[in-house]
Amino acid sequence: MKRMIRLFLSMLILIWVGFGVVSQTDEQTSLSDLLIKAQGALLRDDIETAQLAITSANALITPELIETCSALSFVKALLDQATTTTDVILLNDLVMNSQTLVLSCDIQGLSKDDIQTYLTDIQTNTEAIRINETDESAYMSRGLAYYHLGDFTRALADFEQVIFLNPTNKRGFYNRALAYYELREYELSIADYSQAIQLDPEYTFAYNNRGLGYYQLGEYELALADYTKALELDPNDYEVYNNRGLVYYETADYVSALADFDESIRLNPDYIKAHNNRGVTFFSLEEYEKAIADFDYSLTLDPQNIFAYRNRGHAYRRLENYEQAIADLSEAINLGDTDPFTYVNRGLAYYYIDEDELAIVDYTTALTLDSTYRSAYMNRALAHAYIGNTAEASADLVSYVELGGVISDDNRDYFEGLGVTVP
Repeated sequence: MKRMIRLFLSMLILIWVGFGVVSQTDEQTSLSDLLIKAQGALLRDDIETAQLAITSANALITPELIETCSALSFVKALLDQATTTTDVILLNDLVMNSQTLVLSCDIQGLSKDDIQTYLTDIQTNTEAIRINETDESAYMSRGLAYYHLGDFTRALADFEQVIFLNPTNKRGFYNRALAYYELREYELSIADYSQAIQLDPEYTFAYNNRGLGYYQLGEYELALADYTKALELDPNDYEVYNNRGLVYYETADYVSALADFDESIRLNPDYIKAHNNRGVTFFSLEEYEKAIADFDYSLTLDPQNIFAYRNRGHAYRRLENYEQAIADLSEAINLGDTDPFTYVNRGLAYYYIDEDELAIVDYTTALTLDSTYRSAYMNRALAHAYIGNTAEASADLVSYVELGGVISDDNRDYFEGLGVTVP
């Protein structure tokens, strides 16, 4: 008889965030390194070294690499131009803009038109700043373009210049707070939102976003206070209801969480984040059919929503519908899900339909993604033990214990009964 295994669903944290981030390829990382080298050379007026780095960077941008990120086509055009000029100022602009566009490859959802618009904004406002170094609006516009392209450090520098030029500009503090948030400087982000609120006590967005900062720091009471204030100022903001619902969820107040997600959906019936988060809340209440209904609706809105497939798969597994669980978790993985928890849950589904070899493959993948995933060692040990791989099962139990796991008396008896040496 197989041992029963129970895992907890990971909460889908879909609060307000600026971007969906993906990891760079090795080629993009090398490209970034060469552009940094070129910029360093230009700071020393060493045009020859800069040109060598630019030429090497340009050679990395193949048609295959451009397929991974459309922004690289713009980078190639900029570097083509850079290889034919010796003007230090122009070269520096071209290299800096190339660096920003490489960073934009980490951002999902940018179209070529978006990239061209933001690049044009950067170029136009850079020229405006050269003409007038106190042009506050040019720094603001260029900072926003950098921000939207994911170059948060340069965005931060421009917003700081806005604040220097006009310490009463609430948008300067607000936008700098956005950049700090993306850089995970949550305390600094909160401080800037507080300054924006001091300048405008009815700045609804600032209350909402300061709440996000408090949420990230686990300051849930302060987050609740900010979200509630934002809703007093704008009771029809469906995103704030979703955000407050997440705080209620984190504090295990599922009734209040559901009420906020319900209101968010009432205000915007197609708000996918609220459907996903309500589904997770239903899951936590063990109302799996209701959870599945929300994930179903999410997938009608976005048929490629990884989170909905992942979470619906978890719910089907809890309902012991293992074939459907495997189908959903497999679709999440096919769409790019690299969360080790997804592999562990698909492994569990395989385990319960006696596909132990496939379960072991999934547990192994999960451990490749996160070698400290303690329960994956226990789960793999159970699968190995069941098919007679006693040495492998014992090795996994050793790893499980080394990571702080405690083997229950029941599990000890089970493993020993199958001939597994238990540490």
